[in-house]
Amino acid sequence: MNTVVLAPRALMRATGVVALLAGAWMAQPVQASTQVACLLAGKVLQVQQQPLNERVVRVQLQQVKDDNTVRNDVECSKQFRTGDALWVSLDARGNDNSKPARAGDRIWLSFRYGDDRGGTVWRKYEPIPLGKYLERKNGIQ
Repeated sequence: MNTVVLAPRALMRATGVVALLAGAWMAQPVQASTQVACLLAGKVLQVQQQPLNERVVRVQLQQVKDDNTVRNDVECSKQFRTGDALWVSLDARGNDNSKPARAGDRIWLSFRYGDDRGGTVWRKYEPIPLGKYLERKNGIQ
């Protein structure tokens, strides 16, 4: 069995290198994250049921507003345009109290996007009731 034993000087040098690398890592500037919180109102054009209780819904946007209850780094009207159609993936299990969307229905969505500029990105569309849409649009929590 081979055993490596570091002499005290070698151990001190190795410890110094680790401390130097740790210090350099901690000295890097911290980048702020980007947050987008939008409210979308639209009309359901098409619904497709997918495996694992997922529904994919095509929505034509009729109104785009900023979510005024949370931090928002951009203007939503520059990210989404009224009249555009988009596909939204919805988890059918997440909406136990609401009926599944059908073509022709009105739908209100909360869209959240964020990134930490380090590679981590999150994006979520969530159907919300009209009352919650109006509260968030007006900044009421």
